[in-house]
Amino acid sequence: MRYILFFAAAFTLFSCSENEKKEEKKEIKNDTTAQADSSEAAQLTKDFELDRTDTIEIGDVNMDKNPDFLYINPVKFYQTENVIDSQSVELSFSCKLPSIIHYNGFQGLAVNVGDLNNDKICEIVYYPDWYTSNWTGLFLYSLIKGEWKLIAGSSAFRPFIDEYEKGPEDYIKSRFKKIDNKSFKMFSSTMGSDDFKDTVEVVFFPE
Repeated sequence: MRYILFFAAAFTLFSCSENEKKEEKKEIKNDTTAQADSSEAAQLTKDFELDRTDTIEIGDVNMDKNPDFLYINPVKFYQTENVIDSQSVELSFSCKLPSIIHYNGFQGLAVNVGDLNNDKICEIVYYPDWYTSNWTGLFLYSLIKGEWKLIAGSSAFRPFIDEYEKGPEDYIKSRFKKIDNKSFKMFSSTMGSDDFKDTVEVVFFPE
């Protein structure tokens, strides 16, 4: 009877020891997987980050008869649960105008669409290089009380912009048409049942 109890106790200790080893191996494997995921996310972040500043001839934004330049500065990225996302993109000017801060953008193009509200400062449309299934946005900013404000945004189909025969700038300008000093027409691309179509919206500047 003693031998039976001894072997039973020994078997129990052996089983517990083996289970502990399996748990340790599982923890080590999970740690290795987490490290691999973290390294992959870090590499994705590195691949997205740019160390260049894009310079764009933006026309005479402040209407002082001198050409201005707009700079799209490198974007800061962050990682949340292996998802890479940008915080904001800064568009700064060569003249003494404040910067445009656009949330969740990436490089892209900025276009001077003219002075739509007759305040002697031209409106700027930002077209980020950030899209889903070829759909993107055109975001119109206006300088109001010393700060650039996002006034309106239209949806756009990326190939229509990039493949426009007169160039992307002319396509973007064609999507925003002045009505008077208080309003403008904005055209957005939508997908109908069998083809693309445009919708038109009248946008008013804030008082």
